[in-house]
Amino acid sequence: MSIFEKRCESAQALMAETDIDFLFIGGGTDMKYMTDYSHGVSERLALFVLPVEGKGSFIGPRFEMPRFEHSGTKVFFDLLAWDEWEDPVDFVAELVGPKAATIAINDTHQARFVTKYLGRLPKAKVISAFPVLGEMRMRKDEAEIGYLIHLGKALDRVWEEALGLQYSGRRESEVGQDLLEIKRKAFPEAGRPQITLPRRSGRPMSGLNSSSAHGGGGERVIEKGDPFCWEMGGGSCMGYVGDKTRSAQVGPATDEYRKMYEIVKECQQTAFEAVGPSGTCESIDLAGRGVLDKDGGGEDLDHRIGQGVG
Repeated sequence: MSIFEKRCESAQALMAETDIDFLFIGGGTDMKYMTDYSHGVSERLALFVLPVEGKGSFIGPRFEMPRFEHSGTKVFFDLLAWDEWEDPVDFVAELVGPKAATIAINDTHQARFVTKYLGRLPKAKVISAFPVLGEMRMRKDEAEIGYLIHLGKALDRVWEEALGLQYSGRRESEVGQDLLEIKRKAFPEAGRPQITLPRRSGRPMSGLNSSSAHGGGGERVIEKGDPFCWEMGGGSCMGYVGDKTRSAQVGPATDEYRKMYEIVKECQQTAFEAVGPSGTCESIDLAGRGVLDKDGGGEDLDHRIGQGVG
């Protein structure tokens, strides 16, 4: 039994505990997590339907069904193909039936489809799928932890090579092309499981541009002594997306930069030590932010500490 089949069984057990009759999962990372099939958000309905008992079903456009064969996905669920002249919601209604049912829908499924379900299934009760998917995804199994470690190590190798580039005297956009090329060369050599490179890479940011990881670089010419920041956006591994941000200073680090580095390092370490079974995301953030408050920089941190990992 594959890990994806086991996840469906775990989901069905949680559904039974929480009185959920059907789990609806639209395109996105949740679908990859549950089925091993990658399908993005689309104007055409692509939906995985899992009943509380029995086999699941994937509803999708007929002309896209060959993707299953090409993707290597092991299909352990029924494939229900709809043609362009058909209404795919008819397939959904047939699976659910006329009886009252509680349907849990994943958070990223489009409202355009949810409203149609409500119109066709007047006796249905729609709720968030978080009691099922959230409960499962917040606790990583050994395979998932392995994917994250694998991806993190690949990104570390990319950053090590990036430190050898020429930065001063060049535009951020020029350096960005070199950084993207480093990723293209590094990721195919990352081993198994395969890491997929994103279509675009975050631009590097220098000077004042580097004060916000989401600020975005541009055509600024990087100068010696500039702080430098790169949000790598490092691809995905088995549905888990890598996102590392690294900072440095162009040329020898100044005393001021070293001081700030040590403060941020202490902030991160304090946050790491606050992680535990009784902690919350809020308490971890406050622990790290307290270090910055002590040095008068807490108000400048406009991004929470840490990020979700799927």
